[in-house]
Amino acid sequence: MINVIYDIKTLEGSCYIEVLPDRYNDKCWNASSIFFTEDNFGYIVPVFEKCYKKFDYFGVNEIDTDTWKIILKELGS
Repeated sequence: MINVIYDIKTLEGSCYIEVLPDRYNDKCWNASSIFFTEDNFGYIVPVFEKCYKKFDYFGVNEIDTDTWKIILKELGS
């Protein structure tokens, strides 16, 4: 099972993947974000690469709503 971290206060260090439900404004570790450890996120990286061709593991990825729907559908199947 993949562990999703909802509380920013529980993060230790900086080895996390942040999913921000808003536009990126040069600020990381947002209270409204969810976080994954790198190990957990690794299980779903192939879905991001398949559904969002411009996916950059080390960069900022701004994913539109329609693409998110595709990603979520793929994760649910």
